[in-house]
Amino acid sequence: MSDTEKRNAEIQLDQLAESAEDTREIDLLELFYRLIEKSVWIVLAALIGAIAFGAYSQFFVEPTYRSTAKLYVVNTNDTAINLTDLNLGEKVADDFVQVFKNRDVYDQVVIRMEEDYDVKLPYSFDELQSMMNISVIDNTRILRISVNSQSAVEAEQIATAYAETAKEFITAVMGMKEPADFERARLGERNPQNTIRNALLGFLLGALAASLVIIVLFIVDDRVRTAEQLQKQLNLPTLGLMPVQENEKSSKRTVRREQK
Repeated sequence: MSDTEKRNAEIQLDQLAESAEDTREIDLLELFYRLIEKSVWIVLAALIGAIAFGAYSQFFVEPTYRSTAKLYVVNTNDTAINLTDLNLGEKVADDFVQVFKNRDVYDQVVIRMEEDYDVKLPYSFDELQSMMNISVIDNTRILRISVNSQSAVEAEQIATAYAETAKEFITAVMGMKEPADFERARLGERNPQNTIRNALLGFLLGALAASLVIIVLFIVDDRVRTAEQLQKQLNLPTLGLMPVQENEKSSKRTVRREQK
């Protein structure tokens, strides 16, 4: 074979290789086996993620406290309102919940905090809304007001201020008798840390991150490892296989042994 023919053959092989790279398909079964092969690293990354997220949640997340006040709602006839017995029970319950979403009520709470506790409320309307949870207890006439804060005392003060302001607002605006205090707010109790949930989240994220890294490395790895891969990429039959050669050191040692 002349030099020109050899060059043409090499050019054709290069073109076939380039076209094979452009049309390279991902073997899902091979990818699955690669993930199984690297499963130890995936599990290790998952454990590291679980430990990191759990430790962060336990030692670095500032704890929060919850204080709850409860009101017993009655109507103008001194008869208890059973929200579940009314045809519009859900709407009535929503009416009471909307009281605490009223900006006028918020303004009165700010004033009450300054008058009763000499505290200037450092939260905007939206910030305070995110700290509160207002609900009507199922199958009861009790309105529950819960406040979460990073201060146990502050949680109690805000819950109390909102309960007292809501009682006045319900009487003046909704035309109902002032609700009774079913349970006064107390010093906020510490909310349980979600350490286990965050650890599980870290475990999943760690496993996912390791899997994504392995998948990306698998996709960008275009090395030919088997005769089947070579035949598939070049679309040419393999004529033979070369045995794996030993490194130079092992070869020299073998020669020396043979000489002895």
